[in-house]
Amino acid sequence: MGHPVLGLPLGSAVSGAQTAVPTKHPKDMPSSVIRAMRYAPSLETLEIDFRADRGLYRYFDVAPEEWLAFHTAPSKGTYLNEVFKAKNYRFAKITDGSWLSDTALEIWE
Repeated sequence: MGHPVLGLPLGSAVSGAQTAVPTKHPKDMPSSVIRAMRYAPSLETLEIDFRADRGLYRYFDVAPEEWLAFHTAPSKGTYLNEVFKAKNYRFAKITDGSWLSDTALEIWE
C-alpha cells in the first residue's frame, strides 16, 4: 500500500534523495516524543525518529529557517504538534530504518 500523500510505496526515495546508513547515528535528544533528528540542508529534508516505536519519518521541503526554529525550540514535542504538523509538509515513513547519507547535518554533537 502506498503513502497516502506521496502515492509511493512506503520507504521510497523521493526527489532523488538517496538512503544509506550514515557513519554516525544521530544522538538521543531530550524529548519524550522524538528520539533523534537529522536535517539535510542540500535536500531541505528533515528526518525524525520518534520514540515508542512510532518509526522514522522523512519530511520534505523543510526550509533551513524552519529547521532552525524546530532545533532551537525549548520543547521539540510541543513545536512538532503545535507548529510543524500544522504546515502539512510532505512526508514518508521510512520502513527500512535507513537515514539519509552523510550529506545530512549532524546536530547533537
